[in-house]
Amino acid sequence: MERTEMVRTAPRPNPWWWVGMVGPVLFTVSWGAESFLVPGTDPWTQSISFLGQGPWGWVQNDNFVVSGLLVLVFVGVLYAQSPGGPPRLRSLARWQSLAALGMVLAGLVRQRARSPALLTTPFGPITSAGLGHIAGSALVYLAVVGASGLEGWAAAPWSTEAWRWWSRVTATGLVTGLGLFLITAADDGPSGLWERVVALMASVWMVAWVRRTQRMTRWGPSPGSTPPSDQSR
Repeated sequence: MERTEMVRTAPRPNPWWWVGMVGPVLFTVSWGAESFLVPGTDPWTQSISFLGQGPWGWVQNDNFVVSGLLVLVFVGVLYAQSPGGPPRLRSLARWQSLAALGMVLAGLVRQRARSPALLTTPFGPITSAGLGHIAGSALVYLAVVGASGLEGWAAAPWSTEAWRWWSRVTATGLVTGLGLFLITAADDGPSGLWERVVALMASVWMVAWVRRTQRMTRWGPSPGSTPPSDQSR
């Protein structure tokens, strides 16, 4: 049987590609600036979500929503430009969709200071709106852990060894950082610091993944070939 191969062509220039990078960058720049500019904020002990409260809370809440929508736009462009792309890329795009939806949920379901407490936890009282916000935030981090873990330990054949290791370090660092965040939050420790480290790691990996995806999505078959799959070598 004649061996078939795939040839890749460069993605067509499309400004909508860049929104996949703008989303995580905007999110990071916004919470980074607010952590030091919003009066009464302690980035050492207060979580990023704390920025969503008070008179300036709308900035961070809208930041969640806008950043998530930008990532969703990128995923839509990815599907539109490469309908026959490799299954692994499309699987990773679905993970990104979950992360984006989590960001939107975290921004729309806003913690209200006057809402009655629903649960009493070691981290303080949690309202029903707070639970929704926590669910959205958890979805973001779990999705990035899933995507980076997939790239690190079950990477597609075209991935480089450096990218695999970076993805492994990211997935491991996210899980470790989230564990430290939970432990220190219960003890009034530097939970805000750990959450910001985790958020920065997630954003950097998402930006790098979008850049790699831009180089991998325009597949063209050579004569007599078939589209690549996760088993192609």
